[in-house]
Amino acid sequence: MSNRTIGRFLAVSRSLWRGTRRWLARFFKATMARSGRFFTFGWLRSAGRKWWNLVGGIPILLVALLVGYLAISCSISSENDIRSRYLVHADAAAASGNHKSATLLYERAMEIRELTDPSLFQMAMSALEAGETAKANTIIQKIAPPDEARYARAHFWRASQLLDNPRRTMDDVIAGEDQLKLALQLEPTNDNIRAALATLYFQSGRIDRAAAEFSNITPQHPELELRLAKSLALLKRTDDAKAHGEKALKYLKEQAARDPDNLNARYQLADCYAFLEEFPTSAKILTELIAQSPAKPEFSKALSTVYVKWETSLIGDDIETDRNRFALLAQALSVYSNDIQLFDRLMQLLGKRNEVSEELAAFLNRNIAEGRALGLSHLILGSRGFLDDRVEPSMFHLERAYELMPNAAIVANNFAWYLLNSDPPAPQRALQILGPIIEKSPEVSALRDTRGMAYLAIQEWRKAVADLEFAIENGLRGSVTTHRGLAEAYTQLGLPELAEEHRRIAEKSADQ
Repeated sequence: MSNRTIGRFLAVSRSLWRGTRRWLARFFKATMARSGRFFTFGWLRSAGRKWWNLVGGIPILLVALLVGYLAISCSISSENDIRSRYLVHADAAAASGNHKSATLLYERAMEIRELTDPSLFQMAMSALEAGETAKANTIIQKIAPPDEARYARAHFWRASQLLDNPRRTMDDVIAGEDQLKLALQLEPTNDNIRAALATLYFQSGRIDRAAAEFSNITPQHPELELRLAKSLALLKRTDDAKAHGEKALKYLKEQAARDPDNLNARYQLADCYAFLEEFPTSAKILTELIAQSPAKPEFSKALSTVYVKWETSLIGDDIETDRNRFALLAQALSVYSNDIQLFDRLMQLLGKRNEVSEELAAFLNRNIAEGRALGLSHLILGSRGFLDDRVEPSMFHLERAYELMPNAAIVANNFAWYLLNSDPPAPQRALQILGPIIEKSPEVSALRDTRGMAYLAIQEWRKAVADLEFAIENGLRGSVTTHRGLAEAYTQLGLPELAEEHRRIAEKSADQ
């Protein structure tokens, strides 16, 4: 619907409404005037006030009352009719993508009477599409308040906005969970809400609650069987996990066969095969998907992950097994060169100091020479050089890795750690490197641990304690260097008892 057509409709509606009001006003005024004259001259001013004058005036009074009633009824009916027309045209404009006109029509309807929550929600969506973000947010806050169950669809939408944000904070996660729970209060049988809540539980590590929610809805939603299987696997319920994994496989195979062009169905099928450790089949499907859609990096990343899982599943410590490991990790690196999960696996293989580790080192050097997987190759060679006390090559490789992958936490952490342990140390530069990364990922304990060591080097004792204590609370409890760092910081802060306790833990961990 064009803006011109909508403008014409609004103008005609207003004109009809004004004409109707003027006619009713004139009719009512004339009727009341006649009624007044009859009583004034026929009864009120009559000396005898004859009863028939009163009785004769009653019909006119009734007519006057009826006219008044009809005028009010017509006024209300006319308002309702105009409001309904506004809403019909607003919905049509929103459906056709004319969101600016839709927003205007919703506002006109709201001027007559407050909109229902569904209409307010649609108005917010149209305002959002029209670029009126502030107006949309105001409406959503009204119909999806943080502390009251109001409109389930709005609560669900608000939760999705909070939880789907890649830069979400912990406060966003908490607020999103609250919104989902409010939506569930209003629609306790809505499986979409329950699935979203179960997914949130899974992502936040509350696996038992995730498994319980998924178990309630998978009978009606077999597409969630794989999520349930993964939850059960994390709970060490291996047999149950496998059973649900096989159910998921059957469902996903049917979906992929029904629609071979559905890339998402085949992607999920590959994920299911990988979960059941049928890695060759999973890799084959993902390779086909990459050939069909080379512009989708998620397929390449998934294939790299399959190769890493495949390599991790290999049992044995002989040279042939190591060679198979190297072949799988090389494949992973070739399909997705920025996969940081490869770092630990490749470093472990390099540390064996055998034929395969030398082949791997040569492979990484070839990558750099041929311009493949540059960042990760430099990172691995630089980290290996640091462990081998080869200062200059290590410094070059780590700095080059940081130039190529400045936003990768492991690159920044390894380079900063090298700077702190170089001769002479460079703690200020280490802090400059770590600052932006920690701002984005403050929960990564390794980064906080390295920054704590940098603060120790420049004698910022309180800041060092804050970072190092965070590190031991979040995965580094028992770390010799971390506890020794805290012992030094507490000594300098005049707290010898705490310093001695950390020194004792460090010595005990070193002896184990």
